Formats: sequence, structure tokens, C-alpha cells
Amino acid sequence: MEVAVPADEPGDTLSGVVRRAETLSEALARSGIEPYTAHEIFSALRGILDFRRCQPGDQFMVVLDTDGVVDYFEYRTGPMVSYVVEPSPEGLRGYRCQAPVARRLALAAGTLEESLYLAMLEHGHSPEFVSKFADIFAWDIDFYTESRDGDRFIALYEELFSEGRCIGYGDIICARYWGREDHYAFRYVDPEGHADYYDENGRSLRKAFLRSPLSYSRISSFYSRSRFHPILRYYRPHHGIDYAAPVGSPVSAIGDGVVEFAGWNGGYGKFVRVRHANDYRSGYGHLSQIAAGVRAGGRVAQGEVIGYVGSTGLSTGPHLHFEMKYKGRFVDPLKVNLPAANPVRPEFMGNFVVHRDSLMAIISGDVETRTARLPAGSSYTDEG
Repeated sequence: MEVAVPADEPGDTLSGVVRRAETLSEALARSGIEPYTAHEIFSALRGILDFRRCQPGDQFMVVLDTDGVVDYFEYRTGPMVSYVVEPSPEGLRGYRCQAPVARRLALAAGTLEESLYLAMLEHGHSPEFVSKFADIFAWDIDFYTESRDGDRFIALYEELFSEGRCIGYGDIICARYWGREDHYAFRYVDPEGHADYYDENGRSLRKAFLRSPLSYSRISSFYSRSRFHPILRYYRPHHGIDYAAPVGSPVSAIGDGVVEFAGWNGGYGKFVRVRHANDYRSGYGHLSQIAAGVRAGGRVAQGEVIGYVGSTGLSTGPHLHFEMKYKGRFVDPLKVNLPAANPVRPEFMGNFVVHRDSLMAIISGDVETRTARLPAGSSYTDEG
């Protein structure tokens, strides 16, 4: 994104980066910008930039003329978006500037040798892409209990380009994962504008519960009715799954619900229990910290962070104890049948089938030896 900056300016040019736990006002002051000048900048951007959403790493630059008056100000929130303040006959004027973004279709395919995460990184993809792929199947696959060496994946996705440089990922258009079962995902936007991911039969991939409360971790202890407790030194039923993960890893509620308990719970340490619809309950133990605002009686949404991995209570190391109950009885979280969200509406099914079939050829076949032919017009520009 190119924005005209005054050339050969005889005044001062000051720049800086917002630091962690710092407001934009504090960052400007630290960079030598006077309070009055900062006030003028804020006034020009009021209603255009939400200053509460400023993030660490955001960059700014201000050009002052010889009298110390703002001649140009730019605040960058990323490679695509910046906020500019310039003089006008009516005074300083602020506006939002977004670079044109080209979206190009690309294909990712590979075979797992150790994990989905490592397989995708070995193919040159970032953790962001791994997360986007795993999130699509998050209701059906827990990649840390159900993936195996030899599983395969393929995805048709958008790469975002600005000024000739790849700046990130857009949507995953369709995906397939061959594991114990064959999983398909097709992103479909119906004629009324509703977008979701569906399987090959038009069933929504979204369900009442996520398969796992952690995005990236590994299983350290599988569900078992007779497990030797590492501290108590005897076998006891272990009604749940232990996910080993670094201290501070965010723990998410697997579904919408009401918090029944949030506090210290004996050997489980800091613990949160959530009551869901249809007489399901989920529990999260050994937390290092319960998330702010999570308390008994409050509501939580699916995917909302409710705490952070720790080692409180009877614990040999950092991990999350996760358990589920149905009608008061413990159930294996890995075997719970999860009710799905609404499928493609009947009146849109024909349209969906045409869309699905146009993509099916790309994600079918041997991903190791075949080079998929991308659809025509696989590069386009988004000016939004």
C-alpha cells in the first residue's frame, strides 16, 4: 500500500511502534510527540479508528512542519490497512486507507509422519494455516488423539497478496482429510449470503461441542477406567483425558453453556465446570488461572477462553484434565456423538451439489502423485 508522504520535509519526522501493555497515547508521548499534537491526531481520527483496538506491533509515523504542525500522520495496523491524517482547508482530515488485495487459489497436500502441525510446516505453511485447517474439522477430529502416521490431507485455499507480496491466508475453499475415516469440507455461501462448511452430503460441520478444548497440544493420558495415578500411587478411574500443553495455553469451552463452578476443586486444582444443553456437562482441571469474568452463574460461548493450562492440585506437570458427563454419568469425550448444526437448506441443495462437484475433482485422488488443476480465474482482486 503506497501513501504519498511529503518529500524533502524540512521539519521533524517521528516514528515508533506500540509496545505491549501500552496505549497509542503513551506510545506517541514516548516517541516525542507533544500532547497537543497527539490530541489533534486523535480528533481527526475519531470515529474512524477505534483506539481501544490498537495492538502491540502497530506502527506509526508523524511528519511535522517547521512550526511543529502535523503535515502527515500514518498509523499502520498491518500490511493492508493504515489510518492517515493530512491537512485540508477545513483542518486536519483523517481517513482509512486499504490496499487492494489479490486472492490467488493454491493447493496444499501431504502425508503425516508425526503430526498435522509438523507435516504442514514441512510443506512451507505457517501455524496460522494449520490452525485454519484444524478449526474446520474441530467438531469431528481431535488431531492429537485421532491422527496417525500415514494420514493424508489436501486443501484448496486462498493466498492474499498486496503489492506483490504474500501477506496471509484467505478462506479455505475445500478440504479433505484421510484418517480413520474420510472427512470432506466444502465452504458454501448460500443465495442468502449464509456461509458455512459442509460435508459432501450438505451436513454442517459445526456441532454442539468442539472435539477438543485445546487447539494444539498432545495427549498424555487417554481415557481409561483403570489408570495408575502418578501421585496417589494407586489405580483409580480416570474419567477424562489429560492434554499435555505449555503453562498458559488457552483452554476453550467446548460448547455454549452456563458456568456451574469456577474455583479450587481439591486434587483438580483450579477447575471450571460448565452445564450445557441436553444434560451435558464439561469440566476443566489443573488450570493455572481461570479467565477473567468466568464465574458461577455466568454464560460462556463455544470456543470462548475460560482458563489457562497449569499444574495446580494433584499434578505431575503442566496439563489440562478434561472430562464430560451426560445425565450425571461420566462419558468418554472422544466417543460422544455430537449433534450437528443445520444442514444446507433443501431449496439450496441443488446449488450446493453443483458447487461441491466443481471442487470434488480437486481434492479427490492421490495427493502424493497428482497435481491438481485449479479452477479457471484462480486469481482475482479484492478492493475491499
